[in-house]
Amino acid sequence: MENIKAKRRYDLDWIRAIVVISIIFYHVCDMFILNKDIVIFARADTELIFCKYIQMFLARWHMVILFLISGMALFYSMKQRSAGSILKTRVSKILIPMILGCVFLNPVTSYLYGLSIGRKQSFMEQIRLFFTSVSENMEATTTGFGPMHLWFLLYLFVFTLVCLPFFKKWACIIQNKHYNKAIEFMTKPMMLLVICLPYPLLFWLFPFSGERNPIGYLYVFVMGYFFATDDRIQKALDRDKYGYTFISAVLLILFYYWEVGCHFDTIDEMYSVRGYAAKLVRLLISFSVLGIGHTCIPAMKSKILSFLNKISFQLYIVHMPIMIFIAFEIFKIEINPYLQFFLIVSMSYFVTILVCVIYNRGKDKVISIRKRGGYS
Repeated sequence: MENIKAKRRYDLDWIRAIVVISIIFYHVCDMFILNKDIVIFARADTELIFCKYIQMFLARWHMVILFLISGMALFYSMKQRSAGSILKTRVSKILIPMILGCVFLNPVTSYLYGLSIGRKQSFMEQIRLFFTSVSENMEATTTGFGPMHLWFLLYLFVFTLVCLPFFKKWACIIQNKHYNKAIEFMTKPMMLLVICLPYPLLFWLFPFSGERNPIGYLYVFVMGYFFATDDRIQKALDRDKYGYTFISAVLLILFYYWEVGCHFDTIDEMYSVRGYAAKLVRLLISFSVLGIGHTCIPAMKSKILSFLNKISFQLYIVHMPIMIFIAFEIFKIEINPYLQFFLIVSMSYFVTILVCVIYNRGKDKVISIRKRGGYS
């Protein structure tokens, strides 16, 4: 079995950064789809058809690939650091930012959402309701506390906490000859399809939380760890990338045809060939992206990548209230909906990135002052 070199996977950095940065564009598309099953905290009066099709495509895979990459990243971290060190880092970089976002940002989003749907409570009354009750769903579309868009960080921290002991034992069997035979089987042409097939069934066996089903995402997270355990798996993805792209394209065409009525995976339709294909295509697109990204993205540092890596996590945390506030104000102006879309997207990116840059400069300045103080 080949040894895995502890070198930086810049292709994964690029994919993760691009997917996270695109989340503003994705959420603005949500605003221009007149489907109440799509959770968004501000909505336009006019539907833009192109937004529906973009949303349908991105929703198939953009969160799945983030969990895949997170599982892979955990494997690479475990090769260099102890479980205790990893957990400590996850607390400081994931759990604490999530809690701070829930406490300081989500109440603002909840208030703006309340205004958009006609709630009569004042700002202070809605804040009090947010902290003294629990919403009926994670999105907090009903009054009360909820993680809203920060559910990804909650899942990621819990998955790490739950899986670390299991992954430590897994690391001990990687050199096992039976494991090697399993890898040889899984890396035959298109055989990674085998581990995709159970994934849609998890949504049938554990039908809760809808598209945010934690069992489904846990499966993807563990799959990511598995992919990182042997270089041959990535080579198989590189080799079969166009095969996965072709199958993904076929399933997407079917999915678009089935979703022309814009039903978006209702419970009644989940237990069907259509529901199975809609889930399966999530992994297949992710496999295609991982293969194409690894073969096409140069394995080298970049100033642009460094910048995107620095702001992407912060952008993910702070973008929602900024974007909702901008949309809330833009929707008050009676202008062409395409112009509304352009203004919300461009202003949301500008303000959110500006906030991240100001934060990073302030943080760097504080660190610099502390260092100078330490040497004086």
